[in-house]
Amino acid sequence: MVERLICNEEVTGSKPVRSTMKPQHFDILGSLAFAYVTVFAVYSLTHGGDVPTWSIILLAIIGIAGLTVDVLIVYRYFIRKQ
Repeated sequence: MVERLICNEEVTGSKPVRSTMKPQHFDILGSLAFAYVTVFAVYSLTHGGDVPTWSIILLAIIGIAGLTVDVLIVYRYFIRKQ
């Protein structure tokens, strides 16, 4: 019974949906998100505000690190086609 519930094909008679999306496609969105975080952190550092400086520096480090990783993955899988 459990095996029948796990396999959608046996229960409903339909075939599972196959996606052409790979995990690397989400790195494009991650690149945009980390770019936004980095720009926000740099803006906050230059214009000041009520947020402690150490937290903005930490946010900038996280943004730069995430942006670097995601851009390298996008370059490797989409631009160089490896």
